[in-house]
Amino acid sequence: MKAAARFTLSAVGGAPTPAPAGGCLKWTSLPGKYLRHYTTAGTSCYTQSEAKRLCEQTTDCNGINKQHNECDGTKWTLRKGTDGKTASGYDASNLESQVLNRACPGGSITLATTACTSSSPTSKLTQNNGNEVAVCALDSGEAKKPWILFGDLTDTGSTFSAADESGSPTRSGKVRGSSVQVGTFSAGSIGSPGYSLDIQELTGLSGSDAAKFDLMIQYGGDSVYQFSLNGFAKTKGKFINNDYTASGVVIGEHGMYGDRTPIDSYYATYCAYNGGCGGSGRDFWQFSTHGVYPSGASKIPCGFYYPANWKNCPSGDNTKRMRYYIRFHEPLA
Repeated sequence: MKAAARFTLSAVGGAPTPAPAGGCLKWTSLPGKYLRHYTTAGTSCYTQSEAKRLCEQTTDCNGINKQHNECDGTKWTLRKGTDGKTASGYDASNLESQVLNRACPGGSITLATTACTSSSPTSKLTQNNGNEVAVCALDSGEAKKPWILFGDLTDTGSTFSAADESGSPTRSGKVRGSSVQVGTFSAGSIGSPGYSLDIQELTGLSGSDAAKFDLMIQYGGDSVYQFSLNGFAKTKGKFINNDYTASGVVIGEHGMYGDRTPIDSYYATYCAYNGGCGGSGRDFWQFSTHGVYPSGASKIPCGFYYPANWKNCPSGDNTKRMRYYIRFHEPLA
């Protein structure tokens, strides 16, 4: 079980908020591990937010701990230990600790307000591989839970190329010929069509393997219509589920986000890699009631559908452009 990645978010452009050298995360999650010894605060049980606040105020506290046979398995205790330990009979499903880094003041997030453009402020975060990457964080209305831009396209097939995928420093998706999966490689520039961010490198920021995530698409250019769905489940710790790409014509054949359970009747499914989508070089995903791929206008809220058609949205300028965003249920800072 991989612990959450260390990261920092700091303003880029405007007045930067400096972060400690190398970046840091004030709280690091250790799924399946415990911290030794109670603090002077004793064995009392607290909600996660209460436990974190009290830990920071308790001089001998270095972390918090939650396990199935303590505090009804739902609340946390304060601990002295700094190193996560494993124990027989425990795993990420019934044990988790979080370690406090007192040297880290936490990060700050600079938010875009309406849509990510080339002039939007950006923030930095550290990926699973330890490298920093700039992102556009869009205000979601929830504190410390912004929408993170991870894709921007103006065509279902010509915005990206195989070279974009092969030239990415990290890759987590499927590719066949010129058909790639936007969001599984890093290419292009924030605010411009042709931008993709390998979001699998952000799983360390999103909580445990069981943590949920949300997705949003903005449709249009300067004036957008947006549609979001909440509560997608990771599959084997991953946002993108490519487990069914070799299973024939089934839900998830082209890859998808989350498991194969629809949310409000919609799947978040790719048109890429397989069938006519792969053969014609398609690279996009879309909310679709048809779980195999976004096959027609009646299956999607609006925007692009196979092969390169566009269904007008109820509002916005209906410029043929889609921007993709993800939001974690774990606060970013």
